[in-house]
Amino acid sequence: MEEQLVLSVSIVYTTIENKTQASLIIRELIDTDLVLCSNIIDNVNSIFKWEEEIKTENECIVIMKCLAENSKKIVDKIEEIHPYEIPCIFSININQCNSKFLNWIN
Repeated sequence: MEEQLVLSVSIVYTTIENKTQASLIIRELIDTDLVLCSNIIDNVNSIFKWEEEIKTENECIVIMKCLAENSKKIVDKIEEIHPYEIPCIFSININQCNSKFLNWIN
C-alpha cells in the first residue's frame, strides 16, 4: 500500500503584464524556496474597470504551487515586487493532490 503523505499544498495566483516580468518574479520565489513550481499562461485578455473606464489588456496568468505554510510569504513578496499599483494576488488551499506530486515536493 502506498504511503499517504500529509502535506498542505496551495496555489498562488497572480496576473502580470508579460512573460519577462512573470519569469523574474517566479525565479526569485523559486530561488528562495518559497515556490516549488510555476506555470505562465501567456496571451490572456483581461477586461476590467480602472478609473471609471473599461480597459482591455493583454496579460499573463501566473500559477505557483507551494506548501501552504509559504503562501502568505509569497503573497507578501509578490505584492512588494509586483509592478502593478493594485495587483491581484491570492492563494487557494488544495484539498486533494496526487501522491506522486506530494512525494516530489516532500
